[in-house]
Amino acid sequence: MVSRSNCLTPTPASQARDGEAGSARIAWVDRAKGWGMIMVMAGHGDIPFRLALSFVPVPIFFFLSGYLYHEWKYKDIRQLIQVRARTLLVPYLIFALLNYGVWAAFHPAVLAQGWGAAMHPLVSQVIAGRRTDEDPYLVPYWFILCLFLVEVLYALTARGGEFLAKRVGGKSLGWRVALIALITAGGFNYVHHGDRPLPRSPGSR
Repeated sequence: MVSRSNCLTPTPASQARDGEAGSARIAWVDRAKGWGMIMVMAGHGDIPFRLALSFVPVPIFFFLSGYLYHEWKYKDIRQLIQVRARTLLVPYLIFALLNYGVWAAFHPAVLAQGWGAAMHPLVSQVIAGRRTDEDPYLVPYWFILCLFLVEVLYALTARGGEFLAKRVGGKSLGWRVALIALITAGGFNYVHHGDRPLPRSPGSR
């Protein structure tokens, strides 16, 4: 995720600029979001170049989230988690439950198997992020949970970079890049060589 700010404390100029930007829509960001949404829908349709289109929009949304991210908006990690949980996780859970209710209404046979069988697809997908044979249409919501986790993880690496720069020396940005590279390499290695796939990873069941 790309950050607009490399320092935890904003300057008066940056506060004024961001205050002005926050009071109005940013046209090119809105256009990028719109084109991203169109490509998401096109990538899930039966059209030529569908596979190529499906790889473009997700990085766009992550880039835009990073571009609009400000470290100084949150005094600590706890506040970041509280704010983003309210804006991302609460809608995620609400829509997940609504979709599960629609799915359950059309699959009474699963509900008849008992409470455990009825709750298994919901818990497996909402919490563990794993596909199930009884798919309650929750797969499209993976992006919301993933975005929340990425923002929290980036905030942790940013604070870690600041800490290492003060204790060990060097620049905070360099430490951040090193930490992100280390986490990426570890995740890549586990996905390809681990015994069980991570939640929200390809092939996760």
